[in-house]
Amino acid sequence: MDNTRPGEQPDPEDQAMERQKELKDRMDLHKTELALERTLLAWVRTATNLLTFGFGIMKLMQDKASQPGRHPLLDVIRPETIGYLMIGAGFMGLFMSVVAFRKNARMFGKTDLQILINPSMLVSYVILLLSFLILISPLWRWLPA
Repeated sequence: MDNTRPGEQPDPEDQAMERQKELKDRMDLHKTELALERTLLAWVRTATNLLTFGFGIMKLMQDKASQPGRHPLLDVIRPETIGYLMIGAGFMGLFMSVVAFRKNARMFGKTDLQILINPSMLVSYVILLLSFLILISPLWRWLPA
C-alpha cells in the first residue's frame, strides 16, 4: 500500500516490505496447493491398497474355498463379495477425492485443462479406470459369446 503524497518518492523500505508480503502470500497459496495435491496422492495410495488387497483376498480365498475342510465362514460370505466390496470402497474413495480436488483446484483459479493434465489427476484417472473395469468384470460373464 502506497502512503506517499503526489510528487514524493516512495519509501524503499515500504516497497521492500510490500514485496515480502506479496511473496509470502504467493508462497502460502503454493503450500496450500501442494497440500491439496498430497491429499489426493494419499487417496490414490489408499485406493490402490484397497484394490490390490481386495483382489488378492478374492483370489486367495477362491483357492481356499475350493479345498476340503474350508472355514465355515466361507459358506456364508463368498470371497468375491469381500473382494468386490474392498475394490468398490477404493473406487468410491478415490472418486470422491478426485471430485473434491477438482472443486478445490477451481477455487485456486486452475482451468479444467490444468487440472486434467496434473500428474496426480492422471494417475487417479488410471486407477479409477482399472478399478471400474474390475468392478464390472462379472458382467462380462453374462454377455453372449
